[in-house]
Amino acid sequence: MTRDLIKQEKSLDDFTRGQLKLLHDLSGSSFINHYDQQQTSANISQLITDWKQTAQHISEQTSLLNEITTKTIIDSSKRLTLALANVTNAIKKREQSLNDYIKIQTKLDKLNEKLNSSTNSQSTTTTTASSSTTTINANANNNKIEQIQKQLSEAKQQYEIKNQILTNELPVLHEQRAAFVYPCLEAFIEAQVN
Repeated sequence: MTRDLIKQEKSLDDFTRGQLKLLHDLSGSSFINHYDQQQTSANISQLITDWKQTAQHISEQTSLLNEITTKTIIDSSKRLTLALANVTNAIKKREQSLNDYIKIQTKLDKLNEKLNSSTNSQSTTTTTASSSTTTINANANNNKIEQIQKQLSEAKQQYEIKNQILTNELPVLHEQRAAFVYPCLEAFIEAQVN
């Protein structure tokens, strides 16, 4: 809608400028002056002067309409577009936090699965030399699991914070949409009526 209004403003300005240029060219034309000197029944110069005054009045009204359109619709829709862009960015950040959480959860699941499968295979073939190696590996794996669990809890916390903010603010934005848009449209309609 904003683009269409901007195009409309430009078209009206171009039309007005073109009409005023045409009238200026006609009033200085030797062709028109020739017919005016012959005193035809209708004085062409007077018709052109009347047309020029009307065109100038139309130009003034078009400028006023363009100013009102810019103030009531275009500027307001730009503010709304900016607000919606901020909402879109917040949603993308929340989605990224969720993806990070899922990625870390998958990593933890794979590590647990690996440990469970290696524990099952080692329990059947345990010797004294390999039991000390198994204990060292188990401690390293436990440290790794603890580190991943810490990352997982941080990622979950980040997601929950971003989700809570959006959960609180999106309904407010949705409720205020009418309060934002309707006054702009009412002012625009009123300006056209007056």
